[in-house]
Amino acid sequence: MSGAASRWPVAVDLVVVGGGIAGSSLASLAARNGLSVLLVDRGDIGGGVSANSLKVIHGGLRYLQHLDIRRMRESIAARSLLLRIAPDLVVPRAFAMPLTRFGTRSRPALTLALALNEWISADRNRDVRADRQLPAARLIDRVDMAHLFPEVILPSGQRGGAVWYDAVAEDTERLTLAFALDARRHGAFLATHTNVTRLLTNATGCRGIALVDPCTGEQGEVTARHVAWAAGAPSAGAEQWPSVAAAAPARWVRAVNLVIDRPWPGPVGLAVPVRRRDGGWRNLFFVPWRSGVMVGTWYDPATSGLARPAVAESEIEAWLEDVQGAFGGGTLTRSDVVTVHAGLLPASRSRPGEPSREVVLQSAGEHAWPSGFTLVQTVKYTTAPMVARRALVRIAAALDAPEPVAWWNEPLRDATRAAEPWTPASIRHAIENEEARNLEDIVFRRIGSGAFRSPARSEVEAIAAIAAPLFGWDAAATGRAVEACLRGSAETGR
Repeated sequence: MSGAASRWPVAVDLVVVGGGIAGSSLASLAARNGLSVLLVDRGDIGGGVSANSLKVIHGGLRYLQHLDIRRMRESIAARSLLLRIAPDLVVPRAFAMPLTRFGTRSRPALTLALALNEWISADRNRDVRADRQLPAARLIDRVDMAHLFPEVILPSGQRGGAVWYDAVAEDTERLTLAFALDARRHGAFLATHTNVTRLLTNATGCRGIALVDPCTGEQGEVTARHVAWAAGAPSAGAEQWPSVAAAAPARWVRAVNLVIDRPWPGPVGLAVPVRRRDGGWRNLFFVPWRSGVMVGTWYDPATSGLARPAVAESEIEAWLEDVQGAFGGGTLTRSDVVTVHAGLLPASRSRPGEPSREVVLQSAGEHAWPSGFTLVQTVKYTTAPMVARRALVRIAAALDAPEPVAWWNEPLRDATRAAEPWTPASIRHAIENEEARNLEDIVFRRIGSGAFRSPARSEVEAIAAIAAPLFGWDAAATGRAVEACLRGSAETGR
């Protein structure tokens, strides 16, 4: 095992490739149902697309437009689940939408839509603790709408608003981590910052994976009865996985959210249509978050292959023009944008510039893959635990194992907010108990220092000084870690 036995098991029932919300929830549920599991990611837990989220845990109100009740019910159930099992991280949030005189946003249309939403989501608060339950939606008049957003320029001709309740994950990084740590708590092995170099096969099908630690050069193989790819866009080593790259979605969209350091007038979020540059309309959400507001999501076809999506300064300026009229307190400038969240999602088959609505669960027989391999491709953070259940049913059948019965029936033990301000003890805890393997893991996804805005050099250096003896860094290694962390911060803030 090339000296890597302390990190990688020799054999497991299931390898899950990808430590985002899809892979972490799948690993957690599989471990809870008695499978031995290895969760592996080339980066940190929740460090990819799952971190680039608008943080809304939504119940699918917009699916009523297409009468997609099945998908709406799945979203409602997932939202209730997260409110139950992560009440410290997932909290109710009101949103408002301005009404128009005619069309799908008119008072008659929204009256019907909210009534249907109330009926379809009648069980939304079952077993949810009292302070996390979602009130009923309602319509308000234009005076009340203006009162909710006294410093926000609402669309001209607004005739009141529709107010409904969803939830917000204040820290999606720690929520994703909580699922991964729950998997570990139930016996799973976690291998972060580890590359999967190839799929191991024999005459009967898949038999495991080969891995390498890029930091130490350690290599090894893990025997597995089944491998699940839940790593999103197959840029994570897909050049060694040609069958995955061939079967994964051929088209992707770049999804971008901006974090703006401007105070929002209150706790209620806002959904408004804005004119796209191609002449169409795009619904944008303004989500109050920390000391500012998140705005998104902008979608466009990915033009840079399957690499990490790039964002140009000219694009940020254009997106600011889209929302310029939303703030009454002066003109937005580039300096108001403190973070840019960008990630790739599968594109819709019929609308290449829009994200797909389809979850992809595909196994041997559907493509030229060996038996014992499943592709798990999600498109929505909220419903990842429900997709994990569907994937595990398929995997259990392939393993000739009992159908999964264990579920998340109690709060996740590690679904807790990061201590603010951070302390030396919280740094030590991140390294010793939360799988942090470098300075960026700590700063951006454990203690939250870089969540809203780029941390100051002095803060990064202070954190590094505490982490250095725990990681065994000398002065030179500590300096390199600080510079790498600041480069990562600069890329996120653009």
